[in-house]
Amino acid sequence: MTAVAPATSTRLSHCAFDTDVWCRCRRLQLNANKTEAIWLGSKSNLTKLSTANTSVQVGSATIHPSAVVRDLGLHLDSELSLKHHVAKVAQPQSAFTTYDDCDRYADT
Repeated sequence: MTAVAPATSTRLSHCAFDTDVWCRCRRLQLNANKTEAIWLGSKSNLTKLSTANTSVQVGSATIHPSAVVRDLGLHLDSELSLKHHVAKVAQPQSAFTTYDDCDRYADT
């Protein structure tokens, strides 16, 4: 799989370029600063990837793969387990610290 990673990374970069062109034709802008990349697979397949060649080129930015990305509020890791998502969702929310605060905001 190590030999496949550079070719796959190049193909993904070409797809990102095509997406950028599509956006520009419709007067949209692809924000490379908000773009995340992740490689998905089993532990054994992920260890075979060469870390030097897994980045994706989006416009003039180089996107390095992350261990966890967020898509539509869901935190995904490279093995598609929900460990990180559950940990994030289970954190206490700071907006409403008590039920009394919730009632106060609900009455307004």
